[in-house]
Amino acid sequence: MADHPMRRNHLLIENVMKSYGGPEPALKSVSLDVSEGEFLALLGPSGCGKTTLLKIIAGLEEPTQGSMALAGEGLDTIPTYKRDIGIVFQSYALFPHMTVDANIRFGLDMRGMQGAEADERVAEVLDLVKLEGLGKRMPNELSGGQQQRVALARALAIRPKLLLLDEPLSNLDAVLRKNVRVDIRELHERIGLTTVMVTHDQEEAMSMADRVAVMANGYVLQHDTPEVIFEQPASAFIASFVGNPPAILLPVAQRGTDGYALAGAPFSPSSSTKSVFDQLEGRTAEMALRADQLSFADASEGMVAGEVHSSEYVGGSWLAHVAIGEHRIAVQSRDKPSHFGAPAHLRFEPSQTLLFDPDSGDRMDLS
Repeated sequence: MADHPMRRNHLLIENVMKSYGGPEPALKSVSLDVSEGEFLALLGPSGCGKTTLLKIIAGLEEPTQGSMALAGEGLDTIPTYKRDIGIVFQSYALFPHMTVDANIRFGLDMRGMQGAEADERVAEVLDLVKLEGLGKRMPNELSGGQQQRVALARALAIRPKLLLLDEPLSNLDAVLRKNVRVDIRELHERIGLTTVMVTHDQEEAMSMADRVAVMANGYVLQHDTPEVIFEQPASAFIASFVGNPPAILLPVAQRGTDGYALAGAPFSPSSSTKSVFDQLEGRTAEMALRADQLSFADASEGMVAGEVHSSEYVGGSWLAHVAIGEHRIAVQSRDKPSHFGAPAHLRFEPSQTLLFDPDSGDRMDLS
């Protein structure tokens, strides 16, 4: 991140709830603390409440209860246009009848900035987003990625205290999405502007953000760095949502007096892993396994057996889909996997074992 002091409470959200009158609130008591200069991603599936929260921060929606403050100033009674917040919408929301320059000037005009000062500010942000020399063009003369950067330049021109990004890459094709993702992160590194981004794409969230708030059903389930979210997910939902491919959850239970079953198949844990499973004391758990934790092994070294059902080439390696009982699990391999129905013996790193309570979904601490 850019070299600037970090200050907690730059954006403070306390117990914010939003109800539209239905049986379930869209937001259920959300609290977040965002540092100055931090890039936060609100990550979750459709309908989880992340866009509602972004609109409340922007002032486009009013919370049913709770409070917010930006740079120490309460936002509850401040209208949208006075909040010192820049917004980039999913649709970019550019004015089609106005040039790039005029689109960027819009926010400056609203604040009474004109003349040489406005000219200088427009030139500055065009340079910042790598659009020098395109100020006289119309939006329909630009590519999707360029239009997205005009929207970003317009938001930055007012020098906001906070930048909000609403699914900023969703309208771009796959190749362009990755390029613009890098551009936005590099821009953030240079200027260090506090940023909150909404996305349903976990790869975007994990690669772009300093911290990620994973949301579901109106709650923030976990708020931490991408590394912690990935390696120490707080719940089974997070483990199965984050990762490419995400973790597969398999039931594990004792089988007889000295054995275990994983997804109904005999399971032979190593000695170090067995000590963890022994603490279950007869309880059933769900174990999360990721493709990069698994490898093929000889029958004598395998912890669990299944059979190959399909495979796909993913550039430099293969992703094999192995059936274990009724479950399917992905396994990365440098070599092309065997044919359909071939036996597969799998092993995984014991230190990476993640177990979850099958009822609550919470991670089980069995260390």
